[in-house]
Amino acid sequence: MSNSPTFTNNDIEQILRIVDQLTDVEVKYETAEFKVHVRKGAAGSTIAAEPATSVQQRVLSASTPEPENKNAAALPVMQPKAEAGTIAIKAPMLGRFYRAPSPSEPAYVDVGKRVGPDDTVCMIEVMKLFKTVNAGVSGTIVSIAVNDGDMVEDDQPLFFVKPD
Repeated sequence: MSNSPTFTNNDIEQILRIVDQLTDVEVKYETAEFKVHVRKGAAGSTIAAEPATSVQQRVLSASTPEPENKNAAALPVMQPKAEAGTIAIKAPMLGRFYRAPSPSEPAYVDVGKRVGPDDTVCMIEVMKLFKTVNAGVSGTIVSIAVNDGDMVEDDQPLFFVKPD
């Protein structure tokens, strides 16, 4: 048995709320059972939690509902391989990927849509906190690498864009 304190969902949510209010911060905490690393800076945010066993999965799944979008299961799984001449738009953090602001609204982008660097392409949710993801590049969406409602990891390709 460990003498280390146990993290709860509320503890992680509180850490994320504090980080969200700051512009440049990094928090690392590690015990034998759990490791959390949260970083936010000028280049964006990164949130990672790695368990010694399966703490991360329990923490994320305990407060993250399954997608309400009934069409999510019907969407084909895209191959996350870059085509020649494309640029990947990658996840800035781990969490659940959403293509639309709500299940009843259209997706931010679809294959064939032209985007600019500041255009929102999706949202990523972790612990009921949502982060919009911007394209970061001008071009045309040529493929979508993940399904709506999928869990994604930090730096995982989400979309591939043929730049202008």
